[in-house]
Amino acid sequence: MKKSQLSSIIGMQLKDIIHVGVIDFEEDIGEITTFHTHIFLEVNKLFLKLESVEQYSKLKVNFNSDVDFSFDFDIEEDMSFCKYSAANIYFDNTLAENYISSVALYEPLFYDKSLACDAMEVVLGNKQCIFFDPKNLFGIKIGDSKLKDVFLKQNNINNIINL
Repeated sequence: MKKSQLSSIIGMQLKDIIHVGVIDFEEDIGEITTFHTHIFLEVNKLFLKLESVEQYSKLKVNFNSDVDFSFDFDIEEDMSFCKYSAANIYFDNTLAENYISSVALYEPLFYDKSLACDAMEVVLGNKQCIFFDPKNLFGIKIGDSKLKDVFLKQNNINNIINL
């Protein structure tokens, strides 16, 4: 993925942040378990797939045409894959159009069809910062500028690319 490919999302609307996981039914009650290793950002009609890789040390980013469930493990017969819209949790204003004004990549490495980085920051038109940190035990942690500040204190970052 080239910088220009990712920078094409600048000015586009971040419509949703989607968690994926499984739903397990026991006694007619469904229990949802989300995989924090895979997050999807719905940007206009595209999906950015964020994946925690390299033993939770890097964030892999690539474009998808849809939310996919291509995981490296099998689920039990009585389980089903599911997705969960989490925009109402992360957006300061869910009624706003939430256009992306900038993206920052921390220690990025660019590959043919994807990129990997230590973290990613998306800033919306209302100045809201949404920070994605893959360096957590259970996968990608999503937060605001406070999470970014903690990340910067705990990591030696030498290269930040702003789009």
